[in-house]
Amino acid sequence: MGKLNAAVHRLAAPAFVYDLIQHVTGLEYTRRKLQPHLAQMAGQVVPDVGAGTGLYRSLLPDTAQYLWLDNDPEKLRGFKRKHALMCAMLGDATRIGLKVKSVDYTLAVAVAHHPGGAQLLLLISELARIVRHKVIFLDALEHTSWMSRWLWKYDRGSYPRSA
Repeated sequence: MGKLNAAVHRLAAPAFVYDLIQHVTGLEYTRRKLQPHLAQMAGQVVPDVGAGTGLYRSLLPDTAQYLWLDNDPEKLRGFKRKHALMCAMLGDATRIGLKVKSVDYTLAVAVAHHPGGAQLLLLISELARIVRHKVIFLDALEHTSWMSRWLWKYDRGSYPRSA
């Protein structure tokens, strides 16, 4: 990683900056797409794999039990500032510490561009291992616009996917 990339990552690391970047780059569009799916999860335990600062928690019904999972301690601090009493697991999405078929649904938004090919297959296998019914899996696709190229250049995810 070059010095400029490292500097951009340091600047974007604090939770409030991360959240601002998410808002500027389409968070509300993503939330509108997810909302009808997440609204159906009343009474369910819902792991959010690659949860960042937990920006999708508010889309779940109050009776859903949200479980934050990410590998970034800075994002965990940001999540805990907003949701001090909620469950969180700091760890690797390719080795989730949950039992086989232990949850009905799981959420994985904007994580597919972080692992390489073999790691992505492990991530998908792990999601399939823990879930009984449905995985909601959503990620941005590489695009030719200047904004897309700029975002992919500085994003920590090194593996943008094409359609």
